[in-house]
Amino acid sequence: MQTNNISDQQTTDLVKKIATDIESSGWEPEMIVGIARGGLVPATMLSYRFECDMQPLVWQTSKGSAQESNLWLPEDAVAGKHILIVDNVVRTGTTLQQIMSDWDLSVVNNIDWGQGVKFACLHRCVDSEIMPQYVGDTITSTQQMIYPWENLNG
Repeated sequence: MQTNNISDQQTTDLVKKIATDIESSGWEPEMIVGIARGGLVPATMLSYRFECDMQPLVWQTSKGSAQESNLWLPEDAVAGKHILIVDNVVRTGTTLQQIMSDWDLSVVNNIDWGQGVKFACLHRCVDSEIMPQYVGDTITSTQQMIYPWENLNG
């Protein structure tokens, strides 16, 4: 597997691309949800850009699993609030699929996925089953991205 160390500047550039794509689309988030751990930094950056709240969501499918769904987030989604869910990398789409299933099961009405609730990521693997609406860059399955917040030991 090819390892790519992503710099702070590259991270900023990817977040700026996502922000520009969001602005160009005419859709504006009212809340940013950062998937812990990797999505928290880009979610925070986007929340400053769009001047809206950022909420963390614990959902991890790699290196063990941990889930903690904020039950009021799906309720806000059903109520029509524009929510942008952010992660650093989408490899298979499993995390996003699980979040969608969890949120759909926790509310009575349907969530408007892709319209009211959208996804963004810094990197998306070409093999992913899920296509986030906003993607910083596309990678292959042989590329391992190491983000600045992961690189403190090396």
